[in-house]
Amino acid sequence: VPHLAALARQLPLPNYYMMSWLTAHLARLAYYADVNKMTLNNLALIFCPTLQLDSSLFTMLVRNSVHVF
Repeated sequence: VPHLAALARQLPLPNYYMMSWLTAHLARLAYYADVNKMTLNNLALIFCPTLQLDSSLFTMLVRNSVHVF
């Protein structure tokens, strides 16, 4: 996680803020998965192709968004 945080800090500021907001939002969606049926795996299925991220990286970013950003 510290390595991911270091890489995230290298992003241009607008990209950093957007990724920070997006991962926090996705973490909130996953938190309410019992209500909205959007588990982290379901979110990865939808967002990984769009963001061009590996599912393991996506999962790590969302699960640790507070620590990465």
